[in-house]
Amino acid sequence: TVTCAGSTLKFYDNNKHTVSWEWVFFSDTLDIRSNEKDPEILFEEVGVYDVSLTAVSCFGDTLQFTKPLLVEVLDAPVADFSFLPPSPTENEVQFFNESAFGRQYRWDFGDGVTSDQRDPFHEYENDGEYEVVLIVDNVCGSDTIIRELEVITPPVAGFTVSDSIICAGDTVFFQNLSTSNVTSWLWEFDGAIPDTSSEENPVVVYENAGAYNVRLTVEGKGGMNSSFRFGYIVVEDLPEVSYEYMVGGRMIEFNNLTTGSTSYNWDFGDGNKSTERNPTHEYVMDGTYAVVLMAENDCGIETYMDSIVIKTSSLTDFVEGPVKIGPNPFNDQFDISFDAKVPVSLELYDVTGKK
Repeated sequence: TVTCAGSTLKFYDNNKHTVSWEWVFFSDTLDIRSNEKDPEILFEEVGVYDVSLTAVSCFGDTLQFTKPLLVEVLDAPVADFSFLPPSPTENEVQFFNESAFGRQYRWDFGDGVTSDQRDPFHEYENDGEYEVVLIVDNVCGSDTIIRELEVITPPVAGFTVSDSIICAGDTVFFQNLSTSNVTSWLWEFDGAIPDTSSEENPVVVYENAGAYNVRLTVEGKGGMNSSFRFGYIVVEDLPEVSYEYMVGGRMIEFNNLTTGSTSYNWDFGDGNKSTERNPTHEYVMDGTYAVVLMAENDCGIETYMDSIVIKTSSLTDFVEGPVKIGPNPFNDQFDISFDAKVPVSLELYDVTGKK
Protein backbone atom coordinates (compact mmCIF):
# COMPACT_ATOMS: atom_id res chain seq x y z
CA THR A 1 0.00 0.00 0.00
CA VAL A 2 1.35 3.40 -1.00
CA THR A 3 0.20 6.54 0.75
CA CYS A 4 1.40 10.07 1.30
CA ALA A 5 2.93 11.57 4.43
CA GLY A 6 0.14 13.02 6.62
CA SER A 7 -2.39 10.45 5.49
CA THR A 8 -4.26 7.94 7.66
CA LEU A 9 -4.90 4.28 7.00
CA LYS A 10 -7.37 2.05 8.83
CA PHE A 11 -6.46 -1.56 9.66
CA TYR A 12 -8.87 -4.36 10.49
CA ASP A 13 -8.69 -7.59 12.52
CA ASN A 14 -11.08 -10.04 10.89
CA ASN A 15 -10.74 -12.67 13.64
CA LYS A 16 -13.99 -12.79 15.66
CA HIS A 17 -12.48 -14.55 18.68
CA THR A 18 -9.68 -12.14 19.62
CA VAL A 19 -10.04 -10.18 22.79
CA SER A 20 -6.82 -8.16 22.87
CA TRP A 21 -4.59 -6.63 20.23
CA GLU A 22 -1.10 -5.23 19.93
CA TRP A 23 -0.41 -3.53 16.61
CA VAL A 24 3.11 -2.37 15.67
CA PHE A 25 3.84 -0.29 12.56
CA PHE A 26 7.61 0.10 12.29
CA SER A 27 10.14 1.44 9.80
CA ASP A 28 13.89 1.86 10.10
CA THR A 29 13.41 4.98 12.21
CA LEU A 30 9.94 4.84 13.79
CA ASP A 31 7.51 2.57 15.65
CA ILE A 32 3.78 3.29 15.85
CA ARG A 33 1.73 1.18 18.28
CA SER A 34 -1.96 0.64 18.92
CA ASN A 35 -4.13 -1.67 21.09
CA GLU A 36 -7.32 -0.99 19.26
CA LYS A 37 -9.11 -3.72 17.33
CA ASP A 38 -9.30 -1.74 14.10
CA PRO A 39 -6.87 1.14 14.49
CA GLU A 40 -6.66 4.20 12.25
CA ILE A 41 -3.02 5.17 11.91
CA LEU A 42 -1.62 8.57 10.94
CA PHE A 43 1.60 8.21 8.94
CA GLU A 44 3.54 11.48 9.19
CA GLU A 45 7.04 10.22 8.42
CA VAL A 46 8.22 8.99 5.05
CA GLY A 47 9.39 5.38 4.96
CA VAL A 48 8.53 1.76 4.36
CA TYR A 49 6.66 0.12 7.23
CA ASP A 50 6.29 -3.48 8.35
CA VAL A 51 3.00 -4.26 10.13
CA SER A 52 2.82 -6.75 13.01
CA LEU A 53 -0.28 -7.87 14.98
CA THR A 54 -0.12 -9.91 18.18
CA ALA A 55 -3.62 -11.02 19.19
CA VAL A 56 -4.99 -13.09 22.14
CA SER A 57 -8.14 -15.12 21.55
CA CYS A 58 -10.91 -15.82 23.98
CA PHE A 59 -9.51 -19.31 24.28
CA GLY A 60 -6.25 -17.95 25.63
CA ASP A 61 -4.31 -18.54 22.41
CA THR A 62 -1.74 -15.96 21.27
CA LEU A 63 -1.55 -15.37 17.55
CA GLN A 64 1.09 -13.29 15.78
CA PHE A 65 1.00 -12.01 12.17
CA THR A 66 3.65 -9.90 10.41
CA LYS A 67 3.51 -8.44 6.90
CA PRO A 68 6.82 -6.90 5.87
CA LEU A 69 6.93 -3.79 3.68
CA LEU A 70 3.18 -3.47 3.80
CA VAL A 71 3.00 0.34 3.79
CA GLU A 72 5.14 2.78 1.82
CA VAL A 73 4.77 6.41 2.82
CA LEU A 74 5.83 8.96 0.27
CA ASP A 75 6.27 12.68 0.24
CA ALA A 76 5.49 14.93 -2.72
CA PRO A 77 8.17 14.43 -5.40
CA VAL A 78 11.13 16.79 -5.72
CA ALA A 79 12.55 16.97 -9.26
CA ASP A 80 16.28 17.34 -9.84
CA PHE A 81 18.89 16.15 -12.33
CA SER A 82 22.42 16.67 -13.57
CA PHE A 83 24.22 15.75 -16.80
CA LEU A 84 27.65 14.87 -18.11
CA PRO A 85 29.63 16.42 -19.55
CA PRO A 86 28.56 19.64 -17.80
CA SER A 87 29.65 21.70 -20.86
CA PRO A 88 29.19 19.26 -23.74
CA THR A 89 31.83 19.45 -26.46
CA GLU A 90 30.28 16.40 -28.08
CA ASN A 91 26.63 15.92 -29.00
CA GLU A 92 26.15 12.94 -26.66
CA VAL A 93 24.85 13.74 -23.15
CA GLN A 94 24.17 11.42 -20.21
CA PHE A 95 21.44 12.60 -17.83
CA PHE A 96 21.34 11.56 -14.16
CA ASN A 97 17.99 11.68 -12.35
CA GLU A 98 18.51 12.99 -8.80
CA SER A 99 14.83 13.42 -7.95
CA ALA A 100 13.27 12.30 -4.66
CA PHE A 101 10.12 10.18 -4.30
CA GLY A 102 9.62 9.88 -8.04
CA ARG A 103 7.65 7.06 -9.60
CA GLN A 104 7.23 8.26 -13.17
CA TYR A 105 9.55 10.51 -15.18
CA ARG A 106 8.93 12.64 -18.23
CA TRP A 107 11.91 14.20 -20.03
CA ASP A 108 11.86 16.82 -22.79
CA PHE A 109 15.36 17.44 -24.17
CA GLY A 110 14.43 20.71 -25.89
CA ASP A 111 14.94 19.44 -29.43
CA GLY A 112 11.60 17.71 -29.89
CA VAL A 113 12.74 14.40 -28.38
CA THR A 114 11.26 13.00 -25.14
CA SER A 115 11.93 10.03 -22.86
CA ASP A 116 10.35 8.24 -19.88
CA GLN A 117 13.56 6.54 -18.72
CA ARG A 118 14.98 7.30 -15.29
CA ASP A 119 18.53 8.14 -16.46
CA PRO A 120 18.36 8.66 -20.22
CA PHE A 121 21.19 9.08 -22.73
CA HIS A 122 20.53 11.57 -25.51
CA GLU A 123 22.34 12.57 -28.70
CA TYR A 124 21.78 16.06 -30.06
CA GLU A 125 21.96 16.50 -33.81
CA ASN A 126 23.02 20.15 -33.74
CA ASP A 127 24.88 22.60 -31.56
CA GLY A 128 22.76 25.09 -29.67
CA GLU A 129 21.12 26.11 -26.42
CA TYR A 130 18.43 23.76 -25.12
CA GLU A 131 15.97 23.85 -22.22
CA VAL A 132 15.78 20.38 -20.69
CA VAL A 133 12.57 19.70 -18.71
CA LEU A 134 12.10 16.90 -16.18
CA ILE A 135 8.62 16.25 -14.71
CA VAL A 136 8.47 13.83 -11.78
CA ASP A 137 5.20 12.21 -10.62
CA ASN A 138 3.98 10.00 -7.80
CA VAL A 139 0.63 9.48 -6.02
CA CYS A 140 1.32 12.54 -3.86
CA GLY A 141 1.80 15.02 -6.65
CA SER A 142 4.13 16.28 -9.37
CA ASP A 143 7.21 18.50 -9.62
CA THR A 144 9.05 20.07 -12.55
CA ILE A 145 12.60 21.30 -13.03
CA ILE A 146 14.11 23.07 -16.04
CA ARG A 147 17.84 23.34 -16.73
CA GLU A 148 19.62 25.00 -19.65
CA LEU A 149 22.13 23.06 -21.67
CA GLU A 150 24.41 24.36 -24.41
CA VAL A 151 26.02 21.90 -26.83
CA ILE A 152 29.20 23.25 -28.46
CA THR A 153 31.07 20.73 -30.60
CA PRO A 154 34.24 21.35 -32.65
CA PRO A 155 33.55 22.11 -36.33
CA VAL A 156 34.78 19.72 -39.02
CA ALA A 157 35.71 21.12 -42.44
CA GLY A 158 34.75 19.30 -45.61
CA PHE A 159 33.99 20.09 -49.24
CA THR A 160 33.49 18.71 -52.72
CA VAL A 161 33.62 20.17 -56.21
CA SER A 162 31.58 20.04 -59.40
CA ASP A 163 34.54 18.56 -61.34
CA SER A 164 38.14 18.14 -60.20
CA ILE A 165 39.54 17.54 -63.72
CA ILE A 166 38.83 20.50 -65.97
CA CYS A 167 40.12 22.48 -68.95
CA ALA A 168 41.90 25.81 -68.80
CA GLY A 169 39.36 28.61 -68.55
CA ASP A 170 36.66 26.44 -66.96
CA THR A 171 34.55 27.51 -63.98
CA VAL A 172 34.57 25.35 -60.85
CA PHE A 173 31.73 25.25 -58.29
CA PHE A 174 32.82 24.34 -54.75
CA GLN A 175 30.28 22.93 -52.28
CA ASN A 176 30.77 23.22 -48.54
CA LEU A 177 30.23 19.92 -46.69
CA SER A 178 31.38 21.10 -43.26
CA THR A 179 29.39 20.38 -40.12
CA SER A 180 26.40 22.62 -39.38
CA ASN A 181 28.07 24.39 -36.44
CA VAL A 182 30.33 26.45 -38.72
CA THR A 183 29.91 30.24 -38.67
CA SER A 184 32.67 31.33 -41.11
CA TRP A 185 34.62 29.90 -44.05
CA LEU A 186 38.02 30.77 -45.51
CA TRP A 187 38.84 29.18 -48.88
CA GLU A 188 42.32 29.24 -50.44
CA PHE A 189 42.64 28.28 -54.12
CA ASP A 190 46.11 27.98 -55.67
CA GLY A 191 46.05 29.16 -59.28
CA ALA A 192 42.41 30.25 -59.31
CA ILE A 193 40.60 33.53 -59.84
CA PRO A 194 39.82 34.62 -57.17
CA ASP A 195 42.42 32.83 -55.07
CA THR A 196 40.53 33.28 -51.77
CA SER A 197 36.87 33.43 -50.70
CA SER A 198 34.79 33.72 -47.55
CA GLU A 199 31.59 32.48 -49.21
CA GLU A 200 30.03 29.22 -48.13
CA ASN A 201 29.89 27.82 -51.68
CA PRO A 202 32.31 29.80 -53.86
CA VAL A 203 32.77 29.79 -57.65
CA VAL A 204 36.25 30.23 -59.20
CA VAL A 205 37.96 30.05 -62.59
CA TYR A 206 41.24 28.29 -63.48
CA GLU A 207 42.95 29.80 -66.54
CA ASN A 208 46.24 27.88 -66.67
CA ALA A 209 47.06 24.19 -66.87
CA GLY A 210 48.45 22.50 -63.77
CA ALA A 211 47.57 20.70 -60.55
CA TYR A 212 46.37 23.01 -57.78
CA ASN A 213 45.89 22.72 -54.01
CA VAL A 214 42.71 23.70 -52.16
CA ARG A 215 42.35 24.51 -48.45
CA LEU A 216 39.15 25.22 -46.49
CA THR A 217 39.39 26.58 -42.93
CA VAL A 218 36.17 26.81 -40.92
CA GLU A 219 35.42 28.39 -37.56
CA GLY A 220 32.61 28.06 -35.02
CA LYS A 221 31.98 28.36 -31.29
CA GLY A 222 33.82 25.07 -30.78
CA GLY A 223 37.05 26.21 -32.50
CA MET A 224 38.63 25.92 -35.95
CA ASN A 225 39.32 23.11 -38.39
CA SER A 226 40.91 22.80 -41.84
CA SER A 227 40.66 20.46 -44.79
CA PHE A 228 43.57 20.47 -47.29
CA ARG A 229 43.74 18.62 -50.60
CA PHE A 230 47.00 18.47 -52.49
CA GLY A 231 46.76 18.74 -56.28
CA TYR A 232 42.98 18.45 -56.01
CA ILE A 233 42.13 20.48 -59.12
CA VAL A 234 43.79 19.22 -62.31
CA VAL A 235 43.60 21.74 -65.16
CA GLU A 236 44.32 20.42 -68.64
CA ASP A 237 44.98 22.47 -71.79
CA LEU A 238 44.65 21.87 -75.52
CA PRO A 239 47.25 19.52 -76.97
CA GLU A 240 50.61 20.97 -78.07
CA VAL A 241 50.96 19.50 -81.56
CA SER A 242 54.11 19.01 -83.64
CA TYR A 243 55.98 16.27 -85.45
CA GLU A 244 59.23 15.54 -87.26
CA TYR A 245 59.95 13.11 -90.07
CA MET A 246 62.66 11.24 -91.95
CA VAL A 247 62.61 10.80 -95.73
CA GLY A 248 63.92 7.66 -97.34
CA GLY A 249 63.05 8.03 -101.01
CA ARG A 250 59.28 8.02 -101.00
CA MET A 251 59.02 6.30 -97.60
CA ILE A 252 58.42 8.74 -94.70
CA GLU A 253 58.76 7.88 -91.03
CA PHE A 254 56.87 10.29 -88.79
CA ASN A 255 57.83 10.98 -85.16
CA ASN A 256 54.93 12.47 -83.21
CA LEU A 257 56.11 15.14 -80.73
CA THR A 258 52.62 16.03 -79.50
CA THR A 259 51.93 16.32 -75.75
CA GLY A 260 48.62 16.25 -73.88
CA SER A 261 46.64 14.34 -76.48
CA THR A 262 44.56 11.19 -76.29
CA SER A 263 43.97 10.57 -80.03
CA TYR A 264 45.55 11.44 -83.39
CA ASN A 265 44.40 11.86 -86.96
CA TRP A 266 46.95 12.13 -89.79
CA ASP A 267 46.24 13.37 -93.29
CA PHE A 268 49.25 12.70 -95.57
CA GLY A 269 48.02 15.00 -98.32
CA ASP A 270 47.62 12.26 -100.90
CA GLY A 271 44.21 10.97 -99.78
CA ASN A 272 45.61 8.57 -97.20
CA LYS A 273 45.04 8.89 -93.44
CA SER A 274 46.13 7.24 -90.18
CA THR A 275 45.23 7.25 -86.48
CA GLU A 276 48.55 5.80 -85.30
CA ARG A 277 50.77 7.86 -83.05
CA ASN A 278 53.94 7.38 -85.14
CA PRO A 279 52.89 6.19 -88.61
CA THR A 280 55.05 5.29 -91.63
CA HIS A 281 53.77 6.29 -95.07
CA GLU A 282 54.98 5.64 -98.61
CA TYR A 283 54.13 8.07 -101.40
CA VAL A 284 53.69 6.73 -104.92
CA MET A 285 54.59 9.93 -106.72
CA ASP A 286 57.04 12.74 -106.30
CA GLY A 287 55.58 16.04 -105.23
CA THR A 288 54.98 18.43 -102.38
CA TYR A 289 52.46 17.23 -99.80
CA ALA A 290 50.80 19.13 -96.96
CA VAL A 291 50.79 16.69 -94.02
CA VAL A 292 48.26 17.59 -91.32
CA LEU A 293 48.26 16.16 -87.79
CA MET A 294 45.13 16.71 -85.66
CA ALA A 295 45.51 15.92 -81.94
CA GLU A 296 42.55 15.75 -79.56
CA ASN A 297 41.86 15.58 -75.80
CA ASP A 298 38.91 16.42 -73.53
CA CYS A 299 39.61 20.12 -73.95
CA GLY A 300 39.48 20.21 -77.75
CA ILE A 301 41.46 19.76 -80.97
CA GLU A 302 44.71 21.35 -82.17
CA THR A 303 46.27 21.04 -85.66
CA TYR A 304 49.81 21.16 -87.02
CA MET A 305 50.76 21.17 -90.74
CA ASP A 306 54.07 20.89 -92.57
CA SER A 307 54.96 20.48 -96.25
CA ILE A 308 56.99 17.47 -97.34
CA VAL A 309 58.79 17.40 -100.68
CA ILE A 310 59.20 14.01 -102.32
CA LYS A 311 61.77 14.08 -105.18
CA THR A 312 63.47 11.04 -106.58
CA SER A 313 65.44 10.36 -109.84
CA SER A 314 65.76 7.36 -112.18
CA LEU A 315 69.27 8.27 -113.33
CA THR A 316 71.75 5.50 -112.70
CA ASP A 317 75.00 7.30 -113.52
CA PHE A 318 75.69 10.70 -115.07
CA VAL A 319 73.12 13.23 -116.17
CA GLU A 320 73.93 14.01 -119.83
CA GLY A 321 73.85 17.59 -120.97
CA PRO A 322 75.56 20.84 -120.01
CA VAL A 323 75.71 19.65 -116.36
CA LYS A 324 77.03 16.26 -115.28
CA ILE A 325 76.32 14.80 -111.81
CA GLY A 326 77.52 11.44 -110.63
CA PRO A 327 77.54 8.85 -109.45
CA ASN A 328 73.83 8.45 -108.76
CA PRO A 329 73.08 7.10 -106.25
CA PHE A 330 76.13 8.05 -104.15
CA ASN A 331 77.40 7.44 -100.65
CA ASP A 332 79.59 10.16 -99.20
CA GLN A 333 80.29 12.48 -102.17
CA PHE A 334 79.37 13.17 -105.76
CA ASP A 335 80.81 15.20 -108.64
CA ILE A 336 79.23 18.04 -110.56
CA SER A 337 80.82 19.10 -113.89
CA PHE A 338 79.52 21.58 -116.41
CA ASP A 339 80.66 23.77 -119.28
CA ALA A 340 81.30 27.24 -117.92
CA LYS A 341 80.27 28.77 -121.20
CA VAL A 342 76.73 27.54 -120.70
CA PRO A 343 74.48 29.25 -118.10
CA VAL A 344 73.75 26.79 -115.30
CA SER A 345 71.11 26.87 -112.54
CA LEU A 346 71.40 24.31 -109.73
CA GLU A 347 68.87 23.22 -107.04
CA LEU A 348 70.11 20.89 -104.30
CA TYR A 349 67.89 18.87 -101.90
CA ASP A 350 68.88 16.89 -98.84
CA VAL A 351 67.70 13.38 -98.03
CA THR A 352 64.57 14.72 -96.33
CA GLY A 353 63.48 16.33 -99.56
CA LYS A 354 64.10 19.82 -98.27
CA LYS A 355 65.67 22.29 -100.65
